[in-house]
Amino acid sequence: MKDNYYKSLKKCFSTVKYLYSCKELDTRTLDAVTQEIRYIRGQFGEKMPKKARELFVYCTDTLLSLIELDERKKILDFVEVIREMPDIYLGERNIYSFQDKIDDFRKKYGKEYFEGIDSVYPRFTKKAPKNALSFFSPSSDEEFKKKHPVGYVLLVMLGILAFLTPLILFIIFPLGIFEEYALSTGWGGLAIVACLMMGVGFFNLVAAIIHQYLGHKLTIICIFGGGALVGISILFTFHPFFASLIPNDVVTLYFVTLLFLIVSAFLYFFFGRSGISMWLKRARKCTLSGKMTRGVANFLLYKEAHKQEGMGALYFVNIVFVLAFAIALAMSLLLGMIKIFAIPILSVCLIVYLLNIFFVVFLRLQENIDAYGTPIILLRKNPSTGRYESIFTDILFVLLPIGVATAHILLVGDLYGVDLRFFN
Repeated sequence: MKDNYYKSLKKCFSTVKYLYSCKELDTRTLDAVTQEIRYIRGQFGEKMPKKARELFVYCTDTLLSLIELDERKKILDFVEVIREMPDIYLGERNIYSFQDKIDDFRKKYGKEYFEGIDSVYPRFTKKAPKNALSFFSPSSDEEFKKKHPVGYVLLVMLGILAFLTPLILFIIFPLGIFEEYALSTGWGGLAIVACLMMGVGFFNLVAAIIHQYLGHKLTIICIFGGGALVGISILFTFHPFFASLIPNDVVTLYFVTLLFLIVSAFLYFFFGRSGISMWLKRARKCTLSGKMTRGVANFLLYKEAHKQEGMGALYFVNIVFVLAFAIALAMSLLLGMIKIFAIPILSVCLIVYLLNIFFVVFLRLQENIDAYGTPIILLRKNPSTGRYESIFTDILFVLLPIGVATAHILLVGDLYGVDLRFFN
């Protein structure tokens, strides 16, 4: 069923709620709305997902029967439960987020309502839903966890098993069979990363159980793409012709550089973006939400936030990081196997690493200001956590991006036979 039908159904439910909230019922408008609901009900065909069809057949049929019985209070309560349920298939909600409302309605009017509707079942979609970013929030699992506490533990265990199964199988075969398969080579490292990539695909299948499936594309790319990369790593390790094409030190630098960029991306999301959010909240009294986070330009570049609040130099620093990271990633992927590009790639990566250092420092300053009222502390007890923190804590956080930058420089030096280690 097309999205327009879900949107129309949501609008119809809201209209019914409005009509029955008025002192006098507008029967003419109600007739038109019920007629539209019946029309949409007729569009629930075989192409519609089975669970979606069952849910909306129940919702529409029950609502229409309540309207015929003219049970005003029950109609209002029922519509309040189902009014936003079309958002499930518009990719903005999941069935478990309606659990409290369903439970309240069943307590009030009987357990025969919504029987089996809230059962656990996987939901698969071709594309990632619009609220996919919210799946990475710790609170995204709360509704399911609250309803199925034991099931949630089993689901987590299943997810971990799905994620690690390709790696476990790889350790058994071929790693356990081919003793000469060296993990110290770049190709061996690629196989490990590829197995984890396949694990992401299998984990995505498990996530469908709590309606957090990120689409068929991600599953196919991760599982089949990861499997292909494992095959390539084995081919370039054991086949004499392919093994002689690219020097091992170049291969190692290639994959280690990609690993460094992945680490840099994590640092940016966990430190950089957190620091920017904290600064906006404190300095501009602004919380990132709604229009400010919609679209790539707003989510990654803070275009709307800068337009509304004025982020100053911080806005341009973020843009430089995003552009430098995109260029470094593209150069690493396309040119990283060519030795002469090692230094140009390092040059762009150094911009990424330096800005990562800035973001880590920036976040720590924001956290210190929020907790202690001053950006730099020597030794103080955090009033929120009760733990003691000092300037050494800040230094430890900064050492991670510094270590990444140093390791990259040393690897490029080794590639060209230049020992840059000052302490041997």
